[in-house]
Amino acid sequence: MIIIHHILKELKNDYKFQLKKIFFRLEIFFRGFINLISSIKSIRKVKDFEIVIYTFGKSGSSSIYYTLMNKFPFKKIFHLHFLSDYWIKDIFPGTPHERNVHKAATYFNYINKKHNKKIKYISLVREPIGRDISGFFQNYRLTGENFDKNNLESIRKTISSKGHELATTWFDTDFLNYTGFDIFNVAFDKKTGYQIYKIDPNTELLIILTHRLTEVFESAISEYLNLEIPELINFNKSSEKKDGLLINDLKSYYYEDKNKISEVYSSKFVEHFFNKKEIDEYKSKWTKKI
Repeated sequence: MIIIHHILKELKNDYKFQLKKIFFRLEIFFRGFINLISSIKSIRKVKDFEIVIYTFGKSGSSSIYYTLMNKFPFKKIFHLHFLSDYWIKDIFPGTPHERNVHKAATYFNYINKKHNKKIKYISLVREPIGRDISGFFQNYRLTGENFDKNNLESIRKTISSKGHELATTWFDTDFLNYTGFDIFNVAFDKKTGYQIYKIDPNTELLIILTHRLTEVFESAISEYLNLEIPELINFNKSSEKKDGLLINDLKSYYYEDKNKISEVYSSKFVEHFFNKKEIDEYKSKWTKKI
């Protein structure tokens, strides 16, 4: 009943896009049965570890999720945004985002039965302001947000008032809290655009920069999973969603004041993952054009 409840809420949010996801999953499983021998062979290659896409929302993770699901139609692949007590026990219960609580519980129940099974996490890193614009339009129907769709400034103020801390703090408030691994204590290869980390003998992590995802996906996944993966399926694009045109207009219009720009793009999160050229470009992008 819980699953049905959340499906109905998602359909209400953007029914065309949600139906697209449902039919795409059915198509994947149907092709899996048609190509049963190939599907069995592929799953054998990843039978020794679990693949967990664990990252903050609106970072491009759906593209990786559906690409891997398409490759391994009969393997359980988790797609999670929050696992720490900070979010799951203290923030989400009783809110429109409670689905995250149930998704985490399902994962905990599953993984607790897989004693000593290796886990390969995949996380993505997206610059904060662009992420927050997409995140707002992903959730505003669920949260009952009241704003004037015909007034870009009204929308901008609504998003700006929420701040841009989710992306900049997620690796502390969620990933570190849950895994005990502090990503800021280890180097990230800004030039390559991705990095693989060994957290412990049974746990590894792959981090990919979202804006480099299409470029580096095949090489990163090949190195990480030790197998070839077809081209990335570009899924969950804002331009294809119900508010696609409005989102594009807002991204062209959006700006922040200099103090907030400085605060966001001098955060340890941004400086750890992005090079100076990228940071300067983002600062320029979100500074008001006079």
